[in-house]
Amino acid sequence: MMNLSPIVLQRSKDLEAIQSRVGKTVRSLSRGRFFLNEEPVDEDEGSLEIAFADATFLTLDLARDGESVRAITEPLSVPEPFDLDEGNRCSWIRMTLTDDLPWSSLMGSRLIAVDAVIDRWQKLQDHESVSGWILCFDTGDVVVYLNCGDIAKIHFLHSMFKCNTRP
Repeated sequence: MMNLSPIVLQRSKDLEAIQSRVGKTVRSLSRGRFFLNEEPVDEDEGSLEIAFADATFLTLDLARDGESVRAITEPLSVPEPFDLDEGNRCSWIRMTLTDDLPWSSLMGSRLIAVDAVIDRWQKLQDHESVSGWILCFDTGDVVVYLNCGDIAKIHFLHSMFKCNTRP
């Protein structure tokens, strides 16, 4: 049996999770929004949850390593608030995107293709991480979820591309 590194094992679990949702129909979308002292932190767009018509989920979130993005098949888990230091409080809320433009255009669409965004570091031999995921829908819409220096960025590209669905 091959001895795989923890990074390779985690990457394969995330890939399996995200690929298992291809072909499913979107029922709703939500994200976890971060607040500092009850003010939204706009630079970090938080976790993204896609709920599918068959009652399954795909949640994209930043990994603890500060570089990677996780893909899990569980609903969005909003952390409990906590005090960072004297006078500073961190909290999160769940925001439903289902009725918001441009997200509402994804309701009833099918996830037809996924791809990973891989970062490779030339100075660190053999170091690479999945720093994002690209999700393509049958509407032509594309969602890109990225880890940008431990800050989550979500890009919605509305009907701009024809997704390649080759295996």
